[in-house]
Amino acid sequence: MTTYSIQVDGEGNVLFGDEYVASAYNADIVDLLRKDNDYDGIIDDERTECFVE
Repeated sequence: MTTYSIQVDGEGNVLFGDEYVASAYNADIVDLLRKDNDYDGIIDDERTECFVE
């Protein structure tokens, strides 16, 4: 299931990127996991743990 939340700070400003985009579709958030941390597992917002393929 995709996540439709939008990450904002206490004043409503976007935390990642420069547009109000759902977390599942926000390239800046996905890049933080995939590119910056070399994560290639499953990203699942329904669970608290991560799974590596």
